Order: sequence, then C-alpha cells, then structure tokens
Amino acid sequence: MKAYIFLLLVITLILSACGEYVSSPRFTQTFYTVNATLKSGNTIWMDNPVWIGKSLSISQLSTMDLFVPDAHVRILQTAPNGDTLSFPLMPWSQTDPESHMSITFYVDPAGHIIQPGHTYRIDIDILDYEKHIYAETTVPPAVQVIPNFNYSPPEGQGFTTDPNDNTTSMPYSQVDVHYPVTIGVNGPQSVYYSVDIYCREPFSTQLEFTNPMFGQTYAPEELEDEYNEAQDGSVRRISIMSKFIPRQHTDGNWYVSLTDYKTAIVFYGRYRFTAQVFDENLYKYKYMIEGYFHGGVHNALGCFGSSSGGLLYT
Repeated sequence: MKAYIFLLLVITLILSACGEYVSSPRFTQTFYTVNATLKSGNTIWMDNPVWIGKSLSISQLSTMDLFVPDAHVRILQTAPNGDTLSFPLMPWSQTDPESHMSITFYVDPAGHIIQPGHTYRIDIDILDYEKHIYAETTVPPAVQVIPNFNYSPPEGQGFTTDPNDNTTSMPYSQVDVHYPVTIGVNGPQSVYYSVDIYCREPFSTQLEFTNPMFGQTYAPEELEDEYNEAQDGSVRRISIMSKFIPRQHTDGNWYVSLTDYKTAIVFYGRYRFTAQVFDENLYKYKYMIEGYFHGGVHNALGCFGSSSGGLLYT
C-alpha cells in the first residue's frame, strides 16, 4: 500500500509548481495521470492494478483528490491474428490502515490473463473531463529465465526457481563471475531488459552488509523505515534496466545476460531476482527526461507499459 501512495505523491510533487525558488508553474490546470504495467501471465488485479490520479499543486494538495474513483475504463485486447476481446476494469477502493486514506485502483474482476505478443489498448473517460484518455502497448514475447546459464555449480549453489527453497545459495565473491541473470529470447533483436534485485529478509539489526557501510557492519535501526518501503533504489530493492543486444550461444539460441550486479546486493540473505523484458513505453518513461510525457499515454500523463519475464531465487 505504501508503495502506491509513494508513487502518487512523487508524481504529484513532480507536477507541482515550484514557486519562486525554481521557475513559474509548469501546469496551470488539472492534469490526469495513468500508470500501469501489464505483466505477461498475470491479471490486472490488486498486486498489479491500473491507477488513475490527478495532478495537484502543493497549495491544493489533498490526498483524497489524488485518486479518481469513478472513471469509465475499458481494455481492448488484440491477438497477433487480429482477434479482439474487450473487457471493463472496475474501481476497487480500500483504506490504508496507517493513514486511513481511501485509495482507488482499477482491476479486472474477470481475471483475464495478459498474453505475450498481444496488443492492449486502454480507454478512459472521466466525468467533466472533455478529453478521451487512451494508450496502447504490445506485450513483449515470452522469455525463458535460465537459472544457471553456461555453468554447472556445486550442489546446493546457484539460482533456483523454487520460492520455497531457502538453502540454495551462492558465494558473494562469485556472483558476477559464475551467476549471470540470463533469459532466453527469440532472436538477435535488441530488447529493453530489467533485473529487479530484492532482499527477502525481514528487517533486523542483525542484517549484515555485504560491504560495511559508513563503518557499520549491520543495519542500523534508523534504516528500518526505508528498508520496509522497499522502493526501487532503496537498499532493499535495486533495479537495473538498459537496452541489451542478445548474443547467440553455441547451442544456436539467443540470450541476454546481466553479469555485473554484485554491488546491487547490499545484504547477505535470501534474494528474489525478477528478470523482465519491457516495451518501449516503459523504457522511455523511466529513462527520458520528463518521462511522464513519453509513456505512451494520450491526453494524460504517466505510462501504460508491459513486460514479460520470470523469477529466480537464491
């Protein structure tokens, strides 16, 4: 829940007027924001919803106004052969127990599975907003996550695809040498590849840094709030994303490997690696200056993107 609040507040701050300290206001009227990443093999549900927000200046900031609870939202799915399917998204509101805010997301109660290679269009109409909001993304082809690519580790070492396996491990000193995060792709075409590295350990002052930080060997108490927020870029969760060119292996297949990620492992412990290929909308949103203009959304700000990928554990 905190993650979604944080995202909305960040967007709000970005879109807010900076006053006399920096420049004149960028936005002089209400702008709407749309954000979603459709994940191949998943549904549009509470763990991966569509959210629709409203940009506000700091002087007008009211958390109740950050969410749009009554939009009309529909998804159009088009298969590579031209077959189409249309289904609505419904608002789902819940209260954050800490802030007592009512937060609204849009989900698919019918549970349609997002399909790789399919194109998805979202259409949004908001009462008293004269513009029709829409966006389109084509989900990248399915990729295969390779646990221990081109290496046969000793028994009990390496990556596993079993989230309940808490014993398989790898020596920290050998992470970049023997254990690339690898996916199999369909050919030599370049891809937008991302690896999300997440520490699965609950916070504790016994969490040990892989490299002492500011002379400290273990996590200090004041790090707890940041650790539990687990935003991308925090000490607990670091994402690496770039454009990669696949290489052909001697087996004739094409692969993409991330080999230099050791510094993203901040603590010793259990980890989850999410390896994903993204569409161009999401890549531009993350990497272009003022990316919220370039996320594929028309008549609103934000991003409507998609990804295909899988999970590894160690």
